[in-house]
Amino acid sequence: MLTHKRLITIFLLTSTVGCSNAEEVFQNCPSSYHPIKSLAPKIPPVADSQFKGSIKSILLVNERGDVFDATIALIDLHQIDRGRKNPVGYDKAVLDAVKNWKFPRSNMKCKKMVTINFSLRDD
Repeated sequence: MLTHKRLITIFLLTSTVGCSNAEEVFQNCPSSYHPIKSLAPKIPPVADSQFKGSIKSILLVNERGDVFDATIALIDLHQIDRGRKNPVGYDKAVLDAVKNWKFPRSNMKCKKMVTINFSLRDD
């Protein structure tokens, strides 16, 4: 019998989506700007292996490379198991993870769109 494990892949995309703080408008991070430290989202066990798809998040990164704000831009998750379930906990897990990412130092604050993909793989 095949067993399934959660496979989470992270794709970094340059954002064209507008994102602004109260006074500031942030430019897009360069397309070559990738995290030097990233954590995968920790999906609650009750929700694990029930959905596949992706969540897009917009990150605001300061000059030190810290993510100081993150929002969910799009949730595109599809149920794998039978029954009616909601993808509760996926968005919070993504935000908790990306807020701990670290990027290289830069001379400006910028915004970065990232896509977190959720899928299953066979062992």
